[in-house]
Amino acid sequence: MMQIKPPINGIGIPSLTDKTIDDLIQKYLNESIDEIKNKKYGKRSNLIDVINHFFQIKIRFYDYVAKEHGVDLIYLNKVLEQIEIISFWGIGLSDSIEKHIKNNQLFWGLFSNYLVRNEFPSFNREHISKSVNRYERLNTSDLDKAYGVRYVENCDTTLIGQVKKSCFDAINAQSCINYVLSDLQDDSESINCDFKESIEELRKITDSEGNVLVYRGFDFDPGKDVRMHSKKIGNKNAHIQETGVGVSFTVEKKIARQFALNKWDSMNNGSSTSWERRVQDNRYILEKSGVDIDSFLSNKVRNAAIGTYKVNTKDILLSFLITGFEKELVILPEKLNLIDYRIIKSTKLK
Repeated sequence: MMQIKPPINGIGIPSLTDKTIDDLIQKYLNESIDEIKNKKYGKRSNLIDVINHFFQIKIRFYDYVAKEHGVDLIYLNKVLEQIEIISFWGIGLSDSIEKHIKNNQLFWGLFSNYLVRNEFPSFNREHISKSVNRYERLNTSDLDKAYGVRYVENCDTTLIGQVKKSCFDAINAQSCINYVLSDLQDDSESINCDFKESIEELRKITDSEGNVLVYRGFDFDPGKDVRMHSKKIGNKNAHIQETGVGVSFTVEKKIARQFALNKWDSMNNGSSTSWERRVQDNRYILEKSGVDIDSFLSNKVRNAAIGTYKVNTKDILLSFLITGFEKELVILPEKLNLIDYRIIKSTKLK
């Protein structure tokens, strides 16, 4: 079979063609599904073994791509992340990895991992909603979710760092994963006091019963209505958000505000290329999601806003800490009531 060699781009660094990446996505999808079927992960599977087995698939695939395609390592790492995300959700594909996962611990761990790493999860709301409602995933215990998230996030952070150093040396990366997994068996004694305190604050919210307030920073086109049917008074659908919808929320209003401002700045700062870079880095995910890249990049007239929502704690899918101990919540938009929103920064329509 003829090998597809990567072309050389304008600055002399090898790149991958769209067809090559499509082929790699299908290869990773097929290999992952075969591995899941062969391992037959049961409901009582040992969590360490479950996560370790899945990461072995990743290591083998990373190693294969690195050896077959001599491309720039930073670029390759971005492409590999997209391949994993697209394959897991099945974005633009006829099949997906998640459809074949019937072990809740493995699913929730990978779910959180790919949700956090995907720059544009709002475009994949339908995939996310279908996946969490499949099988008995919503009935899984909070312990399953929490530990699945913790293992995968720690493994993946260490794996990526090790992969960059070793140029996808599968043996070194596997040793690194084994070390992290064995270390995590010793419960939370090694976690510092600030982390423990933040975890406890988050648990007070997620373990409570009834409704709580959550926040989300978002941006939107000034020509669009945030609420369904625009007006709040006399509108029975005023609690339904139509524009700026996503699945990521926080319990801290200041974090939501900063998120919205950061996104607005990246879109509207004339000297900034961060938004363009994020879009290009995630081009394959956006294309598979049916997004017109050129139109997406050209629409820089935005409003930054912070929304306040009411949600029942039973509808919080996941809760975890990310960089800076930010208390992150994952909630499907249809489970929320939009209480209020405030525009905190705007650009004028030209």
